Amino acid sequence: MIALDQANTVAGVGSSFTFPHQCVGANRILFAVVCYVPDQDQEIQAVTYGGQPMTKYGDTQIRSDVYEEFWFLVAPPEGVADVGVELSAPAKTVCASASFTGVAQADPIYFRANGVGDMVSQIPLACEARSGDMLFGFGAVSGDGQAPVEVWQIGVWDKLQESNIRSQGIASFPNFTAQITVANKIVPASRWAADIVGVRAA
Repeated sequence: MIALDQANTVAGVGSSFTFPHQCVGANRILFAVVCYVPDQDQEIQAVTYGGQPMTKYGDTQIRSDVYEEFWFLVAPPEGVADVGVELSAPAKTVCASASFTGVAQADPIYFRANGVGDMVSQIPLACEARSGDMLFGFGAVSGDGQAPVEVWQIGVWDKLQESNIRSQGIASFPNFTAQITVANKIVPASRWAADIVGVRAA
């Protein structure tokens, strides 16, 4: 059974961010989501855990207002180590990390759905949700809009960098057996990017 281990966040304006994260338990995976405002065409140069490179899975962007990247590391070492994020130039940034246990160590991510909204309140995404597996959703909002957490979801993080960009993470362990549509909602209507990935249980 997949379970949330720990989540951490850091926010600010800069080109280098470092913060500690502890990983414990069996069949571990570590995710890092970096959300920033690319007002000078900034790019992420590296994301590491304890100096070990993490793998970029994908990114989602909407104009120069919101940019998010999703990185992961299978079987991170147990204990406390630093998550490190390096950007090409200073940017308004929120960095978040989340580790989970009970995750398949081979090919743990089985699908991804993403979308963007330009001053809208919903981004419907078609998801393959399977009993025992996990849906892990995250988003970057231009401004301080908030997404409500549904009754079958668990808030993982919610971090605002001043009033410029908000990063949110939500996990769910649904008992669905077919494709569903998750209507990501945000209040008030905002410019934002949303992602959902399916994580396979061990």
